[in-house]
Amino acid sequence: MLTREQKDIINNIDYITLHNHSDFSNIRLLDSINKPKELIDRAIELGFNGIAITDHEHLGALPEGLWYVEELQKENESLRNFKFILGNSIASLV
Repeated sequence: MLTREQKDIINNIDYITLHNHSDFSNIRLLDSINKPKELIDRAIELGFNGIAITDHEHLGALPEGLWYVEELQKENESLRNFKFILGNSIASLV
């Protein structure tokens, strides 16, 4: 749990986290247990301006994330500028 001071610091920073994996990223090995909605909720809780989900060789979390952010933005005007960034982490075989 964050202290009030930590939340105040975070809320005064424009920040978007750009490299995050969800449970869709577990094609080759157990990489993450995060659910897309939980990642988005945590980013909002921390006061981030957005989040990218960049799973390994998989795009399954992206539609779920897009729909969820759109739903949240309809319900809460303060999230209107929250960005959901579509990404993918592709590993080289070399």
